[in-house]
Amino acid sequence: MKDIHLPSDSCINGSVIRIFCPTSASVCVFDTGVGNTSFSVDDPNKNSTVNTAALTIDKWSNYNFWTGLTLAVLSAFLIGGSIILKKKALLRLASTGETRAAEGGHGYLKDWLWWGGLLTMGGGEVANFTAYMFAPATVVTPLGALSVLIRFLQTVPSPGTVEADPWRTWKWRNLSVSLVHSLLTGIWAVACVIQHPVMVHEIHSTYTPSAYMLVVVSSGYFIQDAADIIFSGYAKASWEFLLHHVMVIWCFLYAVFTHRFVAGAVVALFVEVNSVFLHTRLLLKLAKVAQNSFIYTINKLFNVVTYVTFRLGAQFYLTWYLIHHYSSLDHALYFLITIMLMNIMILIYFYRLLRTDFFSKGRSHNSGRKFAED
Repeated sequence: MKDIHLPSDSCINGSVIRIFCPTSASVCVFDTGVGNTSFSVDDPNKNSTVNTAALTIDKWSNYNFWTGLTLAVLSAFLIGGSIILKKKALLRLASTGETRAAEGGHGYLKDWLWWGGLLTMGGGEVANFTAYMFAPATVVTPLGALSVLIRFLQTVPSPGTVEADPWRTWKWRNLSVSLVHSLLTGIWAVACVIQHPVMVHEIHSTYTPSAYMLVVVSSGYFIQDAADIIFSGYAKASWEFLLHHVMVIWCFLYAVFTHRFVAGAVVALFVEVNSVFLHTRLLLKLAKVAQNSFIYTINKLFNVVTYVTFRLGAQFYLTWYLIHHYSSLDHALYFLITIMLMNIMILIYFYRLLRTDFFSKGRSHNSGRKFAED
């Protein structure tokens, strides 16, 4: 692919640009009319014109879009964190024996943590509304869409086996959100590739509107999950997952901003098919389901099979693609370093998984302060 840069006076509304390719008999005509950019190919040999779908003007590289995207990311982080701060304030209030807010109590109004959560949410909402002034709603809205799900899951009662421990309670809710994200994006990613298989072979330049939306939605999840870990106070215990989230966020936001490597992000989301079983495994552990039970045994078998096929398979394919097309890809070095770090992480997690579920010999290897896998 070759980029052609034109002066601004050549791209005014209604202008027509002809691109002559000496090695072919085709002429490309771009009509940059208001709200529409058409594309046609004139073939002198056949004396005909073939019209294709309209092209969109490259508005993603301008200052406004970058500003809007930054505000949307900030909004997702603040809103995700505000939910956690307010929840912690209410739990702290309940632990002191005061009347709960749901029963008419107002003690939370004296808690600085609750007010911090309220102000954080206010800042997030302001950033969200401001983002709409600079970036399309198709980008801003999906980034914060999962905050609605997080708020809903905060109201769902946890099992009695986890309620007594604040960390286990948080972990249950965090995994519940992650499980819903995995169910949604795993199926969505596979559907995108089935709908448009060429994305697997052209991960740098090819994508569909559905694929782009998938990457935006998933970016919002990783941003809010990072906020959840940080504001809940478990950043130190879960540092490797914060590192993982940072790497994913930067890669996904690069795709959102530049519209490049969108297909690569979709292929990377194949790992979420495996994450369904990983998260289910940890939820079963939290619920104290016996490891020799039927449901746990079935889940661990699906877990290891999908780990190899969807997680390792997707990661290694992306690694091969980046190495094979290294010289022709933009910023290939950064992506290659990122994916190699992720490869190391998932191999370590795979070893932990096999050791715990298949070679544990009755010993528990599940740390009380760490996930076994994300």
